Amino acid sequence: MRTKQPDAYWVPVNQEWGVRIFPRAGSTSFRDKYAGQNFKEFMIRDHKLCIVRHPWSRLMSVWYGMLRKTGAFDSYGFPENVDLTGFLEWIVNQDPFDIDPHITPMWAFMEGYWEPLDHQLITLRDFYTTKTKFTFPKPQHHLNMTEYPKEMDEASFAAFDSWMEWGGKRDLKLFNRAKKSPLVTGGNRDDRRRP
Repeated sequence: MRTKQPDAYWVPVNQEWGVRIFPRAGSTSFRDKYAGQNFKEFMIRDHKLCIVRHPWSRLMSVWYGMLRKTGAFDSYGFPENVDLTGFLEWIVNQDPFDIDPHITPMWAFMEGYWEPLDHQLITLRDFYTTKTKFTFPKPQHHLNMTEYPKEMDEASFAAFDSWMEWGGKRDLKLFNRAKKSPLVTGGNRDDRRRP
């Protein structure tokens, strides 16, 4: 949890750069590449970067990549034998500051600690697919971007709306700010067919 692991996901990658990462948004690649996680060390870096992922894509990565694929609902403290609608309904009844980090909203990880400026934000997709101004090597990462699953019905979309109010909207604002990042110096900025 954010409050129980204050140094988690704050990565000082070298003497110049600190990178803020999130679970299901490239964090494993960074933790494999750079061993240290330390909030104070992150904050004293001259250059800071926050890599954000589309909030729905991030949540679907949890749903399909972690839960449906492995069936490990209970090991993460999630309800077992629920469909997507039930999963969304369960999430919105949780405290966003006290829930498994894989589904903690990105804004909730940072609130009260650090608010990135626009020039410090970049999307996960842009970070891995465009030329950027970084002085450190980027770990390899497989992007698994998702769209609305076909299994969504009217109840699922109602639960989706509740999830957006719970935390998705604030994360989406963060993501939309990152889409305009001045850090991006190459690539096709208009290729937005998928989140």
